[in-house]
Amino acid sequence: MREETYHAVRHYAFNLANFMIRNYDDAEDIAQIVSLKFLLNEDNIIKPLAWSATVIKNEVYKRAKKTKGLEKLLEKTELEKIEEK
Repeated sequence: MREETYHAVRHYAFNLANFMIRNYDDAEDIAQIVSLKFLLNEDNIIKPLAWSATVIKNEVYKRAKKTKGLEKLLEKTELEKIEEK
């Protein structure tokens, strides 16, 4: 049962992450993170798919926050270039 549950969580994690962010590589990264967290906490998880949905959502938001922060940094850099002219 453990292996079946792991594969179900992994598959679900990739599909949901890919649906949310529309980026294959990022979805694969998130699926790996969720899978590892699942293996580390498996004994404490009652509803694996519900648990993984929450972890996936949090990982997607974390990644979006980092990306937005990078975008703001790049915007600032571009603004500094304009001010120099």
